[in-house]
Amino acid sequence: MDNELVPVWCGFFAVDEYDLFSAAVDNALGLFGAEGQDIDEGYVELAAGDPEPEVYGFALTSLAVRCRAAATEQWPDICARQVMDWAEGEPQRTWLRNAPFGAVEHQMDAWLTGTREVKFDGDPEGSEQPFSVQVADGLYVSFLAEVPDLDDAPEMRSFVPNAAVHAWQLSAEDLLESARRRLRQLPPPNWDRKTVRIEDDNGNTIGTADVYLGSAPPDVSTPVSSWALILDEVGPVSFELSRLAAVPHRHLLIVDSPSEDPKAVKHRIRALDHHANHAYQTAADTDRVSSLKYVYRPPGNFRSFREYSQAREASSQ
Repeated sequence: MDNELVPVWCGFFAVDEYDLFSAAVDNALGLFGAEGQDIDEGYVELAAGDPEPEVYGFALTSLAVRCRAAATEQWPDICARQVMDWAEGEPQRTWLRNAPFGAVEHQMDAWLTGTREVKFDGDPEGSEQPFSVQVADGLYVSFLAEVPDLDDAPEMRSFVPNAAVHAWQLSAEDLLESARRRLRQLPPPNWDRKTVRIEDDNGNTIGTADVYLGSAPPDVSTPVSSWALILDEVGPVSFELSRLAAVPHRHLLIVDSPSEDPKAVKHRIRALDHHANHAYQTAADTDRVSSLKYVYRPPGNFRSFREYSQAREASSQ
């Protein structure tokens, strides 16, 4: 059969085989709303990667070779499985499971969320689920790794799965300390001091309180929320006293200004609430971290206001 209509990258196909392969790929892409692509250049585009999928190009050569070696009636299933693996990050998780920790450590970022990061339905402890550790009430940390180019998948970010951490034989504290070491190598956050006017119920000013709003430097891609892990090391002022802190969304870290005056505590709480509540409510859902506010005690010890309230309620019963 004349192969003139078959692209060079898959010249081992006859024309009718190429048409069957193209149809199988298109049907598989249709499972993710990405059908209708011209595959003559040897790749397809598909949304993939963590934490939010982006569009990447995936080479088709290896998939075509696998199909050519199998019966044509198996091609739809082979293509569907491959496209699903690309979309769900299976090649990246496989690489992370097999790579030594030393090859991954310096490519990992901490990723804070208000609830445990769960990528698939089922048991959060499942081997493919993102590894996640609770560091405080309503505050969890997972880990994102930059996985290099693979055989048919481009470089992309992926959540480190439970299976990889198990293979590395590391504890949660091991990974947290690794994240802290990486953060210490980056330029610290920029801090912007804001003064909040405190009013009574009649609108009269009864005091003021300062808060510091932290953001990542322009050339740092790591979200500033990650610096919560070493807040006492990068905070704008001393953390010798108990401090108030909030992590409303990924790109904002808020701490209050310390005061020796115990009467100022309510003002400090109101000032923190003022900025944290607005930031949380106006942030995109994908950027939100936690609506809770915390008391922070070095090193890395958060306790939420909610825990304090629950403790008081329990003691009064």
